[in-house]
Amino acid sequence: MNKRENIILKSAGFCFILFLCHSCSNSELYPTRTSNEALLCVYDSLKNALPTIEKEISPNEVEPYFVNTATNSSNTTTEQPQSQFLIPDAGFTNSFTISPPITQGVVRCTFDGSEPDSSTQVFSKAKSISSTTIVRCTEFINNKAVRKQSETYFINEKINMPVVSISVAPIYVRDYLDGKPCKPNPCENAKFWEDVEYPAHIEYFAEGSSSKAKSFEIDAGISISGKYSRNQEKKSVAIVMRKQYQSGRIRFPLFDTRPENSTFKSFVLRNNGNRFVSDYIGDPMATSLLEGTNVDYQRSKQVIVFYNGDYRGIYDMREKLNEHFVETNYNIDHDNVDFIKISYDEFDVQNGSSKDYLDLMRFIESANFIDDNTAYEFVSKKIDIPNFMEYIAAEIYYANDDWPHNNVRAWKSGNSPWKFIAFDIDQGLDWSARMDGWTENTSMIDWTISGGKPNTICSEGGDYICFPNIFAKLIKNPDFKQAFINRAAYLYSTFINSTKINQQIDYINSTIEKAQITRDQKRYNRPAYKNACNDGFDANGICLKAWSYIRDKTVKNEFKEAFDLSDEVPIIIEIKGNGILKLDDFDIKQSQEYKWNVFEHHPMKLSVECPNGSKFIKWEDDSTDPNRVIDPVRNSIYVAECQ
Repeated sequence: MNKRENIILKSAGFCFILFLCHSCSNSELYPTRTSNEALLCVYDSLKNALPTIEKEISPNEVEPYFVNTATNSSNTTTEQPQSQFLIPDAGFTNSFTISPPITQGVVRCTFDGSEPDSSTQVFSKAKSISSTTIVRCTEFINNKAVRKQSETYFINEKINMPVVSISVAPIYVRDYLDGKPCKPNPCENAKFWEDVEYPAHIEYFAEGSSSKAKSFEIDAGISISGKYSRNQEKKSVAIVMRKQYQSGRIRFPLFDTRPENSTFKSFVLRNNGNRFVSDYIGDPMATSLLEGTNVDYQRSKQVIVFYNGDYRGIYDMREKLNEHFVETNYNIDHDNVDFIKISYDEFDVQNGSSKDYLDLMRFIESANFIDDNTAYEFVSKKIDIPNFMEYIAAEIYYANDDWPHNNVRAWKSGNSPWKFIAFDIDQGLDWSARMDGWTENTSMIDWTISGGKPNTICSEGGDYICFPNIFAKLIKNPDFKQAFINRAAYLYSTFINSTKINQQIDYINSTIEKAQITRDQKRYNRPAYKNACNDGFDANGICLKAWSYIRDKTVKNEFKEAFDLSDEVPIIIEIKGNGILKLDDFDIKQSQEYKWNVFEHHPMKLSVECPNGSKFIKWEDDSTDPNRVIDPVRNSIYVAECQ
């Protein structure tokens, strides 16, 4: 059994123990509404019972290396032999001396991350490298640059995580990246708010200090990204590949998920946004649960970042959301993508046009969805309905109070329907610093229908172009309402629940080296924060786990109250042969057997398609119609057969 499987089994086993405790004792561990007492009870149990998940480090995995090194002794400082290049290749090593190369031209080098130019001092004397340093050299012939090289030498560094090394002008680090947090927040006159991009050189070491060579390197542009999180010591940055620097793309599998989608125009090194003060993994964990659903999200990986040789700690490397995100993941030319960013009643057309979206919003505003099913049928051609339902249901589970009035991203191509992207869940989950209008007992369904944050232009219907109006209008349609409730039950049974959250937290934790958590914590002074478990920084996600156990029940109660539903009941659907199951006429993730918790007596339409010339035989009740509407009751089993 591999390490990941062991972690998943431990997590799932603990979830089952908690479930049994609740079922047998009928205690107040899971009340009808979320309460701090219940959350703290679960949190304390987890903190005491669950072992800390750490990435195991073998001494053999972190032996320092240096490409082209003559000797590699921890007790000696060595001089490197002449490379066929200007300077030796990058690597993780001990102190050494680098000698000037023998070339036809004049070699000028910098040791502070800046790019050499014709005024840079000539590299004419050997230099000792005793701490992590970026050396950038350029050979000039007749004052013309003919060859250049940038290499990071990591001295006595043992890092069992991917490493990103960034070389950039020191003034950019000093004036922008190192801009101190200031008041009043968000300090909009600070330089870190300026829309400035600097040229940078990026080196990537996928295996950390076990890497035998760089995974890739490229000249690119760097700029600060994010909103209010800029006013933290650690700042998010966007890395953008442009032809003006070198190449317009990198081709490397940055992420373990769907590694075949490996051509990138850009990526982000994120400081965890608002959750910089609370944890490392909340946002990427939440959105990663959507893998296999119809909802797009940003793939991510935890990495260590250095700027000009200076250690900057743990960052969340993730895809950048724009038209190139669509190109990477759908193989659609970015020029054919409409990509929009929606915040309240403001539109940022990042690519293409928003005309189709605005026309759709005008139609939705005036349409009658209660009595006229043709309106819903029209909208279903303009919006990817399974995507939309799962997107809404996911955000409802996350209890994200900075949505739906804000943080909406959508895209389409040509005549395809609009798809929505799960993005920025920072103020969801166990987040305690809630915005005005949100209380512990707020129903996320009510919050969504009413437009999110109260007393804004999008509240209670608001401006017609506000995103919340889509759900507020569609939920009045009986067909949409039935399908949405069933789709949410399917999503919570299959993808988003405490068991899946525990598994994903443990998996992401296994990729973060404990030693790097310690270094990162020492590197940054985080503002005082108490999470929903009344604790401080949650390095291991224990409060997230405690919150998820409570949320499983409260989200179902919100559905029951909002839509007058009965309790949940377990059902099983089995498909014999190669049949394809559809739920309310929409595709789902295929399996031979489905185990769902659904709302009792809430009608569900099941359809089975038998592809490749096979024929539908019957259901378990001998019905030969592949389409049926079921009235689910506890422990019902439905069996369809294709032959």
